[in-house]
Amino acid sequence: MTDPTNPTDQAYLDQLDEIRARRAALADAAAKRQEPTDAELLERERKALADDEAYEAAQREFGARAVRIVRTDEGAVVVRRPHIAAFRKFQDNGEFTSDVTEEFVRASLVYPSKPELEKILRLQPAALTRIASVCVELAGFRASELKAK
Repeated sequence: MTDPTNPTDQAYLDQLDEIRARRAALADAAAKRQEPTDAELLERERKALADDEAYEAAQREFGARAVRIVRTDEGAVVVRRPHIAAFRKFQDNGEFTSDVTEEFVRASLVYPSKPELEKILRLQPAALTRIASVCVELAGFRASELKAK
């Protein structure tokens, strides 16, 4: 072990303490950067309210069972049951490319606007797959039914 009377050992311990303190300070600073400011919290709540209101309006317009909301870190997306022609075009396509999938989602999009959807997909590209999956479920596909058979 270390010998506190040995100056070399104390220098080692002091250096170790300094390194640990600096690392802890860096971890604290990183954690604080992750915490939203009051302005960010207010904007997040405003956006969440707009998302919820859009979902409520879509349920009234299209029926509660015909719409779904997909929440992302960048905002919500509301989609409705796809039209049969849009679903068939999506299903009959030989390759499920991102362009084909995005076209399918856009055909079912209720909220937000198409430019806002683009922004969400730029920031969270994997959201496209989640949204398309919800559209397919609205069209009648139930993965749970396949598993049961």
